[in-house]
Amino acid sequence: MKKPIFKQFIEWIFSAVFIGVYFVLLFNAFPIVILITIYVLSYEPKKTRKNSQKARRKYNKYPKKSYQGYKSPKRSKGENQMYEIVKNKFPSELVLRNERPSWLKNEKGNNLELDVYFPNLKLAFEYHGRQHKEYTSFFHSSFNDFERQRSNDEIKLRKCKLRGITLIIIWFDDPLSKSFINKKINEKYISKKNVTSHKENNVIELKIETPTNMSETTTNLPCITCGFSKCNLEYHFGA
Repeated sequence: MKKPIFKQFIEWIFSAVFIGVYFVLLFNAFPIVILITIYVLSYEPKKTRKNSQKARRKYNKYPKKSYQGYKSPKRSKGENQMYEIVKNKFPSELVLRNERPSWLKNEKGNNLELDVYFPNLKLAFEYHGRQHKEYTSFFHSSFNDFERQRSNDEIKLRKCKLRGITLIIIWFDDPLSKSFINKKINEKYISKKNVTSHKENNVIELKIETPTNMSETTTNLPCITCGFSKCNLEYHFGA
């Protein structure tokens, strides 16, 4: 038995309204759901937000630089602490960070980096983390990568020495204190500089005190023939 036409018409109307409402809700509610999701995911508690902003401001105090295509790595907390101490030790001196001098190249011809460099003082500092002493998979892609890093560290020391530059290395397990770093500076740099200066002064004094020609001493030498300090011809027997 067929349904009455009127009843079928009512069902069609309800179906059309339901489908229409469904699509309206789908297209209108979807952006709202997306906005709510974005808000929930991006929301940070006030305290966390403050800490993040503080950390960003602190990090931006030490802007990274690029040199001939090489990007400076992210600076560690230890390196930043070391920088602050040595910068305050020599406040009026020019200081360079993550400098790659043209004379400091490895075997492949790549410029190596000095963490902190005082070019006018001929003084440099390196902060070495654990990865400079032992192999760690977090920092090294392979053991060869670790060996290459050790080789680069040795090249830095050797080339700095050839240039007369004192390279002071602060290790990850060293106390990052003003007193410790100042002690290292006194031992490796200031005392060495004083010894060199003392030796140079001694050489100058020796040059001043030592006669440089015989004109200074010929008036005091005795005559070979008569034996007198002043030549006396009367005693030149058979001369």
